[in-house]
Amino acid sequence: MVRCRWGSAPLQTRKRTGPGSHEERENSFPDFIFSKGPPDEEVENGGRTFVVGDVKLGVRNIRPGGNQFRRMVAHARSYAWAPINIYLTLQGGTAAQRARLQAAAAPIRLVFVSAID
Repeated sequence: MVRCRWGSAPLQTRKRTGPGSHEERENSFPDFIFSKGPPDEEVENGGRTFVVGDVKLGVRNIRPGGNQFRRMVAHARSYAWAPINIYLTLQGGTAAQRARLQAAAAPIRLVFVSAID
């Protein structure tokens, strides 16, 4: 049995505040994590998740410097069976945009599934 948890397993992030900076959320959530059981229990018990992913309007909306991106890459590196992150997007991006994101995520492989290219 495979379970999918939609936005339920927080990826802990550091809160940054100060002059000229914006406050970031305490937690960053991927939109989905596929795992055999509840993702947080799998990780706590030394198990692995299958894949972590996010849904975005377009590839241009994925911020490689953002907390969510960094934490999803870290999760795939540490807890996923396969080092893959999936992005489901309405609009595809350019090859240059995808290459920039892939370089930022290395060695994790990014998979982009877009409805409109």
